[in-house]
Parts: sequence; structure tokens; C-alpha cells
Amino acid sequence: MIDDIKLKALLDRKEDDTLAFIPVLPPSKILSQVIGAFANVNGGTLIIGALTNKIIGLSSDYNVTTILNKAISLLNPKPKIDNFYKNYDGKSLYIIIVEKSYDVIYLNKDVYKRQGCKIINENKPVALKITNIFSKIIGLLESDVKVSTESKYNFIKHYFDVINILDKTLLPEFNINEKNILFRILFSSCADTFEKYLSDLLFEIYLAKPEVLKSKEKITIEEVLNCKDIEEFIIFFARKKIGDMQKGSVKNFLDENKVISDLNAIDVNEQKEIEKIMQIRHLCSHKNGIVDDKFQQYFPDEQIGAEFSLSIDVIIDKLIIVINVIEKIDCLARKKYNLSEYVN
Repeated sequence: MIDDIKLKALLDRKEDDTLAFIPVLPPSKILSQVIGAFANVNGGTLIIGALTNKIIGLSSDYNVTTILNKAISLLNPKPKIDNFYKNYDGKSLYIIIVEKSYDVIYLNKDVYKRQGCKIINENKPVALKITNIFSKIIGLLESDVKVSTESKYNFIKHYFDVINILDKTLLPEFNINEKNILFRILFSSCADTFEKYLSDLLFEIYLAKPEVLKSKEKITIEEVLNCKDIEEFIIFFARKKIGDMQKGSVKNFLDENKVISDLNAIDVNEQKEIEKIMQIRHLCSHKNGIVDDKFQQYFPDEQIGAEFSLSIDVIIDKLIIVINVIEKIDCLARKKYNLSEYVN
């Protein structure tokens, strides 16, 4: 345990290689990064609910130990820690003291280490070196990944993978039919990843600010019991909120999700562009690329019964739109809800 005198001394310090502050409860994966990074160097102390010289306090709506236990379960081998709540200056803090490990601690296949006040991923992937046609997208992704939530990091990682595959489809050994099929599959995957980003971001917001989770929406007892813990329930609830987006209605999604719409990150023109992207995804996934009357409402120049031409230029154009929209959403959400930044 830490007494008030020692805690005050810690709170008055700046972050370094043995001390970290997190203002709000982060997702378990981010928590596991911090713990693993401390264990892989000199050990350290993590104080949740505070910043340097500023006590924010931790919401009592969630049991932090549930998230912590999940974070520890992601690490191999499991580091030794001491963890406890501490009341200070009328506010609740959660403190995790991590012992130095003499075995390398892995998070999946990654090794995180504390360097000063930063966390370094020693297994960070090398930047892609691919065809110039994708240079603009690569530039955006490499810039955006420097500061991001965990949700945006996973989104960008998937887009890097997609672009790497797209680059290979431009090789001469791929015939036109093979390219068309791959284009449809990859474009659908990118649209799905955009939806996943939004649901993952909702999860991060709900976890950081549990009060915004309060809703009049009805949840069945069965739905609650099907979730192992509060973190799994929040993931389920966030996924459920994506329903309108899956139907291609960005407006309805924003109307139903005030935590996103209140960011004012998506303007009317961007809403229309995203709805078009979702319609292309639907056509690729369910209509084999053949234009129907609903698709024609969004693309009036297309003929019903004809095959929609999903060229590499169209794909790049739409991916850039999604990337730019997500960058705006992520930046505003991090600031408004004090979301933890993902280390990559």
C-alpha cells in the first residue's frame, strides 16, 4: 500500500520510466500495454484517475479489477502486481504497482517497454513499400497512426493489410475477373472495418465515461447473462448500436448515437459519401456487383442490371474519404472523452 505522503509525492512528479498516469479507465488491451512495458524494464506505478498535479477521480460505476484481470490475462507470462483503490483528497484513485520481470513479457507477439514517459513496441511493423498509386493513402495512414485510440490503430492496421493485397492485384498475372472479385471482397472488408471502428470507439467511450452508457433502450436479461463481464456487455451494446449504419443510414446512426453525433465530426456531404460507400459494400457483398434500383438511387448514372465498375481509382477515392472522416472523429473523441492513446 501507499500512504498519503508517498502518494502526494507521486502525484507531484512528472511521468517517467517508472510512473504513469491515466485519467480514465482504459480498455484492457491498453492497460496490458502499460503493465507489460513497466514489467519489461524497471517496474513502475500506474495511477488511474489522475494526471500530473491534477486529481480527476475514478468513476465508481465499474469494477476496475474486472478490466485489470482481463488485461493481465492477455500477458504472457503474467507479471507480478499489487493493485488497490486509494481515496485521496475526496476522490477515488486506482493504483497498480508493477514489479520488474526477469522474463520477457509478451502481449500476443509484441514486446512493450517503457522509455521515459513513452511506451515503445519493439515489434512495430516496417512501413510498406508499394506502388506509387497508393502513396497518398499510405501517407495518410502513417501520419494518422502516430496518435490514435486503440480503435483507430486497429482500423489503420487493417487498411495497411488491404492495401498490401490491393498492390499485389495490380501484377500482370491477375486477370480482369480475378481483380474484380478481389476488389469487391476487399472493398467490403474496408466498409466493415469502418463499422467496426465506430463500435470499438463507442466501447472506448463507454468505458472511459460510463455515464454516457445510460439509456432508455431495453436490454433483455438473456442478453445480459450471455456476457461474461461488464467489458463484454459494453462491447455487445456498442456493436448493437451499429444497426443503422449496416442499413446504409448514416443519419439514423448519428441520431441514435449522440456520443458520436455531438462531436460534429461528420458534415452533410460526408454523410452522403459514407452512405454511398455502404451501398457499394452492399452491392459487392449481396448483389455480386450487379446494379439494382436501390443502388441506382445513390448512383443515378448506373444502369439497372449492369455490373458496377469498381476500379482501383474508385477504391482509393472512397478509402481516402473514410480515412479522413475517422481521423476527425478520433481526434475529437480523444479530446472530449479523454480517451487513452494506443501505443504502436
